[in-house]
Amino acid sequence: MKSKNLRQKMLSLEDAPESSDLMPEEFEALDKAQHIFFKSDPRWQAQYKALKEMLNIREHLPSLQERTEQRKKAARRRGHGPRSTP
Repeated sequence: MKSKNLRQKMLSLEDAPESSDLMPEEFEALDKAQHIFFKSDPRWQAQYKALKEMLNIREHLPSLQERTEQRKKAARRRGHGPRSTP
């Protein structure tokens, strides 16, 4: 899984079991030993910290919007304005 997707998935978890809309029997049925379901889980906090550290040292890759803006700026510097349509 890509780290950006992992971060989004981690952030989408509920904060705590107390604020969850799970029924008590659903909560009891969760496999808490194998999976993290809430941000209040100490494992979530450790994993999120590790993920942020990894993202901080990774090279920044410009988004599509950033690349488009870079191309437009380079074209303006070369003297090419926006194309006009007939």
